[in-house]
Amino acid sequence: MNIEKCTFENCKTILSASQAEKTKKLLGKTLCQAHAAQVSAQTAEQEIPVDICIRRLLESRGFEELQTKPGMFLKGKQPNQRFVDLTKKNTAGMPELGILEGAERITKGHGVGEIIDLMIDLEEIVEQKSGKKSLTPHSQTSVKSETKLPAVPSLRPETDLTVATIVKYIVPLATEQEAYQFLQLCKSRNLNPFLREAYLIKYSEKDAASFVVGKDAFTKRADMQPDFRGFQAGIIIQDHNENTVQREGAFITENEKLVGGWARVFRKEREPYYEQVALSEYIKKNSQGQPIRSWATMPATMIRKVALVHALREAYPQELSGMYDQSEIQEENI
Repeated sequence: MNIEKCTFENCKTILSASQAEKTKKLLGKTLCQAHAAQVSAQTAEQEIPVDICIRRLLESRGFEELQTKPGMFLKGKQPNQRFVDLTKKNTAGMPELGILEGAERITKGHGVGEIIDLMIDLEEIVEQKSGKKSLTPHSQTSVKSETKLPAVPSLRPETDLTVATIVKYIVPLATEQEAYQFLQLCKSRNLNPFLREAYLIKYSEKDAASFVVGKDAFTKRADMQPDFRGFQAGIIIQDHNENTVQREGAFITENEKLVGGWARVFRKEREPYYEQVALSEYIKKNSQGQPIRSWATMPATMIRKVALVHALREAYPQELSGMYDQSEIQEENI
């Protein structure tokens, strides 16, 4: 008599013949009832259309859809009314977004910080749904080809990016000193803000500007290194017995407690670079103590990203030192 066991990681729970047959038919593998529910929920999340995911995000941020123009979402009042237009998308699937002023659409002035935050979160959703970034546990431990990838095209900051350009087109609230510092960061690290590799964020004139780098800039630069052998990253949860459990990816159920993230970066002929980070140290909250922006809607994805950026920076200090992701930056007066 063959004994069927759950094949989820190291579970090995013995299954009844009917349970084994049912999960194998529906999910393609033998799973116990608890892990079958988890895999089913994760699969269902992956199958949700990208527009629905975007609509959920916009509604959670206070945007309202115009009844007279489906697909157009607005927040705030004129002037400086923020908009997201799902009917107009670029080739990567990103909807048009910005700030309305009169009859013209612009991307400057008060509220531009919120638009940049929203842009980053929309990129996360589009990448996940397009297959560029998996919602399932992400692992890249296979042997990498010795062929070195071509270098990122130069920004030519001496001609393409200037202090005046930064103040006029990227963050009008920035001072000349802040714009100059941002320019030097882009030049020294060959970052192109127009490709969303770097962001200068400033929420108001009284706030100091933050210089942050997009997560993809970290992974791209790591991938360009000939000794890079991939990474693993995930979350740390606390079960009902208050035991901490590491899980690859960013999937978590409603009755589980998220406490942190972890990541492991592999380099040829070296020990893996391993990092753990606590959610309590990085989650961003408002003055009422409530999580804000992406930390409210997808905290597991955010803390996994923090851990991964930490590990990549530890693994490649010459290429990544001094570069920080927005999720690592602590904000004041939120």
